[in-house]
Amino acid sequence: MLTSHLRAFCFLLGLAILPLAPSHAQEIFDKGFYAVARAGASVNPELKFDSEALGVSAISDDTVKYKVAPFGEVGGGYSFGKFRVEETLGYSSSNAKSSNAQGRARFYYLTVSGFADIPITDVVVPYVGGGMGAVRVDSDLSWANALSDTDVTIQGKA
Repeated sequence: MLTSHLRAFCFLLGLAILPLAPSHAQEIFDKGFYAVARAGASVNPELKFDSEALGVSAISDDTVKYKVAPFGEVGGGYSFGKFRVEETLGYSSSNAKSSNAQGRARFYYLTVSGFADIPITDVVVPYVGGGMGAVRVDSDLSWANALSDTDVTIQGKA
C-alpha cells in the first residue's frame, strides 16, 4: 500500500513525463472531432437578495453564503488546426452555509466557444477564445426569523 506522499510523487512524475510524448503522435489530433470532460470547483462566496422586491421583508439578513461547489462538464468540438469550435454541457450544485438560511442552488449550463491556438512548442499551446452560453439556475432557500416567528421560503428558476 502506497503512502499518500508516494502516490503524490508518482502522480507528479507521471505529469512530468507526459509532455515527453513524441510530437508526431500529437499531429494525429491536429484536425477533426474531439471530446472533452472537465471537473473542478467554483467558489460562490455570497448572494444578496433584494428582499423588498421579492415581497419578503421578514428576512432579517438577506445575504446568503454558499459552500464551494464541485462542477463537471462534458462536450465535444472540432479542430480545424489552429482554430477550434467547442460545445459543452455542465452541472454544478452548491449548498447554503449561512447560519440564517438553508437550501441550495443548482446550475445547468450549455456553452458554445471558439478558440484560436497559439503554438509555442509541441507541448506549450496557449489559446485565446470566446463564446456564449445559457444557464438555468434552480434555487430553494428558506429562512427562519426568530423575531417574528415566521419562516420564509423562496423557490425559483431562472
